[in-house]
Order: sequence, then structure tokens, then C-alpha cells
Amino acid sequence: MVKSCIRIELPEGRWKGDVSRDHAEHSFRLLSTVQDGSAAIETVVVSGGDIADCLSEIRAHPDVDTSDTVDRREGRATVQLKTFEPVVLFAASRAETPLMYPVVLNYRTVIATVVGTHEGISSLGGQLRDDGLGFEVVYIHSEHDVSQVLTDRQEEVLFTAVGHGYYKSPRESTLTEVADELEIAKSTCSAILQRVERSVVEYFCQQQDSDQILTERSSPPINGHPSG
Repeated sequence: MVKSCIRIELPEGRWKGDVSRDHAEHSFRLLSTVQDGSAAIETVVVSGGDIADCLSEIRAHPDVDTSDTVDRREGRATVQLKTFEPVVLFAASRAETPLMYPVVLNYRTVIATVVGTHEGISSLGGQLRDDGLGFEVVYIHSEHDVSQVLTDRQEEVLFTAVGHGYYKSPRESTLTEVADELEIAKSTCSAILQRVERSVVEYFCQQQDSDQILTERSSPPINGHPSG
């Protein structure tokens, strides 16, 4: 799996872009979004000083169908909205790449973390470009899964060695002690750990190369057009 943080420029005419631009002194966190046909039900927390004018602008915005304040206290309110054509949600849905919440709104930009495959993240970039949305990738990295690299036996030997402090500095156990715990010969234990170390290092380097390639392909400047 791949996790990526993407900064997306919002178009004018959408409440998130217009209101966050007009009220840059406030913070906006999108807690959840549920697609409802061509609309969406969104839960948003607005905070920072006097928020009355900000809430009024949200309610009056033509992109907002309904607005209900579900919790309010000094300098903070939680609002549930029904909004039209949530472009970022639609792009993520088409790319089959879920958004992780909360999503932060900041002066006409959405700062969102998404989780999916390399192909899904790349597809999301294509969907955003197709929708005319500028974006840039803040970071992208893989969630490494050791089961993709090691056999069950190799995992057992590795985890036993780690559990007995073999890889600590200074070491808390010897190779002989690890082998004895596993009831295998010292030479067998050494050979397995060498294969484990080689496989993990090679996998890590391959993932770093893949992440770099994907970042180069998916990181146009904020206007959404590839450089060069």
C-alpha cells in the first residue's frame, strides 16, 4: 500500500475554496464526506476567533444546499453540509483511492492524505488533471509489508533474533543463542539471517526507486501542468 499527502488547489465557485480564501484567519477541518448522488454530506469543523461571519458565508454559498450547526462553542463550530459536486471526493472515488480524514482546508487548497496502490495514486493524479485541478505531492511512501519479502520460516528466524536482542547495539544475544532457541544449527541460522537481510535491503531499495519514479510522474506544479 502507498500513502501520499497531496495539496490540491480548489476552483473558484466552490465553498471550500471561496470561504477558506475569504477567511484565511480561520482553520477548516473536514472530518467526513459521504457521497450522495451528485452531492455530498460533509462534516466540517471551523475554528478561530469570531466565526459568525464565516458560518453565514458558508450557509449562503450557492455550492451549499443545506447547513446545520451540530455543535458550537466560543471560537469553534461543527457544521454538517450538503454540497454540490465535491470535486476532490469525486476524483478520489473514480481513482478508487480513499481519502484519510481529517482533511485540512487552507486558503483555497485542500491538504489531503490518500491511501491506495501505486496505480491508484497515479490514477488520482490523472483524475485531478482531467478535472482541471492543480496539485502537488507533498510526500509519498510505501507501507512496507514484510510478508511480501520473506517466507514464513525467514520471518520466524528474524523475529526470534529481534526478540532476543540480536540486532541491538550492543547485542543482547549471540547467534548461537538464537540458533539454540530455534533448535537449528548455528550455520543454518546464519545463512537464513543473511538471506533475510539481503531480501529486506533489496526490497527497501526497490520501493525507494518506485516511490521516486511515481513522485516524478505525479508531481506537476500547482497549476496542474507537467514541468518542461
